[in-house]
Amino acid sequence: MKKVLFIHHNTISVGAGLSALQIVGNIPQKSYDITVCMPDGEGDLASKFEAMGVKVRNEIPCTCTYTHVNGYHYNVFSISHIHNVFELLRAKKTIENVIEEEKPDIVIVNSMTLFWIGKIAKRAGAKTVCFDRETYCHGMFGVRTRYIKSKLNRDFDKIVFLSEYDMMQTGKNFDKYVKITDKVDPALYEKINKNETRRELKLPCDEKLILYTGGISTLKGIEVILQAVNFMKINAKLIILQYNKATAPKSGLRGIRQKIQRWRGKDVNYWVEQYIKENNLENKLILRGRTDEVEKYFVACDLVVFPSQEAHQARPIFEAGVSKRPIIASDFENTREFLDETNGWSIKYDDVEKWAKTCDEILRNDTETALKIQNNYIRSIDTNSIETLKNEIGNLLTALETL
Repeated sequence: MKKVLFIHHNTISVGAGLSALQIVGNIPQKSYDITVCMPDGEGDLASKFEAMGVKVRNEIPCTCTYTHVNGYHYNVFSISHIHNVFELLRAKKTIENVIEEEKPDIVIVNSMTLFWIGKIAKRAGAKTVCFDRETYCHGMFGVRTRYIKSKLNRDFDKIVFLSEYDMMQTGKNFDKYVKITDKVDPALYEKINKNETRRELKLPCDEKLILYTGGISTLKGIEVILQAVNFMKINAKLIILQYNKATAPKSGLRGIRQKIQRWRGKDVNYWVEQYIKENNLENKLILRGRTDEVEKYFVACDLVVFPSQEAHQARPIFEAGVSKRPIIASDFENTREFLDETNGWSIKYDDVEKWAKTCDEILRNDTETALKIQNNYIRSIDTNSIETLKNEIGNLLTALETL
């Protein structure tokens, strides 16, 4: 039996964690002995892997990712970047030990930010796969991004991309490249009733609801959507999932840094709370924490928004598709692969008034809405249904066997 070591970088079962569960769940356990290596800490992901009958090693630090991707990047000379590099050097020994002890035939990393593991795994004689979940960022000269691309192409036998855009940005080693989109399970959405779910979730049954799933994240556009709600004319409420309150300033150097961040307007949590108070938005918002039943919120809402401020993987587009809800997303080149004028609305991320106006028009039953909803449903079922994943993972593993 072949042994697979699957390395993941966080502890929660949403976003990349949900995709990790789907990938591992479609590796046949009768043919492969699977071990997941992931960080230790709060979160439900480890228990969900274990419930699948998969061995889990909670050993790598949460700081094992190289954060130079859209939404998470630092100046090369910054303290944060230097600290990130030192944390990776510390994590390297742990990864080497895990690979030496597990002796895997295949090592799969579930993020481009784990690219540095490829060389270690190859040196140990394993076949290597990277699920490239992120979008490349471009620094001042692009040196780090070029380095990441070269390491992906050199140290991995297969690189799995969520989109054609990210694939074409990586190089021309097309014999190594595979496209496997993120997946949703249509059955989860189809069995949910909108009104019953609103009552279950304690949401208002007689109001228009807009869903934003990105938490307090500048990358995913929390500032954009809050300002848009402030401009809207129609009476509607915004549901913010993965919301967390600003913390009180810490003591010592961290506290000083936090106060400086707030003074510079860089503490997003603090900015959000102040903006809500200053503009009296409390009655227009429904604040909820993290959930692993996000499908209920998609079906319960009337409109989905994804106002990312940088190019980013846009799972809400096809989650809105299978839930048959209209979707507005920021207009970026990579987003256009999944969303155009036929199945949704694309808006420049910083055009706040246009976001507000478009939300108003859709919630007033814009005549385009029904057709776009139907088109997005068909497209999402065709390209992002969980039903295709088993064959796609099987083909990937078969291709590795022939190398």
